[in-house]
Amino acid sequence: MHSIVILFLISLSVADCDNNQYLNDRGDCLECDGVYPGCNSCDSTKCTSCKPGYKQISLENAAVSCEYLDGFTSEDKTSCGSGFIQNSNSNSCEYCLNCAADSCDSQNKCTKCLPDYFLKDGYCYSCYKCKSEKCSSTTGCTECENGYYSKDGFCNSCGACKSDKCGSSGCTECEDGYYLKDGYCTRCENCEGECSNSEGCAVCEFHYYEDEGKCLRCSLSCEEGCDKTGCIDSNSASLSFISLAMIIVFISFF
Repeated sequence: MHSIVILFLISLSVADCDNNQYLNDRGDCLECDGVYPGCNSCDSTKCTSCKPGYKQISLENAAVSCEYLDGFTSEDKTSCGSGFIQNSNSNSCEYCLNCAADSCDSQNKCTKCLPDYFLKDGYCYSCYKCKSEKCSSTTGCTECENGYYSKDGFCNSCGACKSDKCGSSGCTECEDGYYLKDGYCTRCENCEGECSNSEGCAVCEFHYYEDEGKCLRCSLSCEEGCDKTGCIDSNSASLSFISLAMIIVFISFF
């Protein structure tokens, strides 16, 4: 009686697995492709058939090995699968990233995207952090989730923006320790003294130089510091001072 119940339970478990899965010793359904790459159907010991786009190589005991066809649908390599475009010059299939089926042109660019992506200059971009149903397939996101703002169809993080100071055009006021630039809050790092919320750093710490409010590190070869033009050479500065002194002395004789 117990054996019948066990067999019945096993049969139920087997029935629960999809065609492209197999039942392991613990009663779990595992994907064939996860154990045998490219495999479409299998049992616990071998792959028995391959997915489309794979070459099926026969092995012993009715087992097969699956060899990827690099995007082609068959071994004769006459056509590419969905999401690929055929390059006639190299006779290869080139992947069209996130394109909808049959929506990749001869220049390997998309004419239509998968759901939750939008088309821009022939490429498909994710509607990441876009509010539900607020992402147009042609123009991108028009309204983002809290903490993000929309710009050029993309959702950008408000970052260190003050509470309620992040609108449709980005941030208008940053938290302390940050300054505002193009609607985005940039950290005030390596400032010498105060960092303006609107202008950034005016003076930087030693071995850093200021560039548009940001303090950038000097090259390691700049022993005496640097500015936007490069290293500050103390020897050159000393020579200039000596030259000036000599000129003054020379003039004094006349």
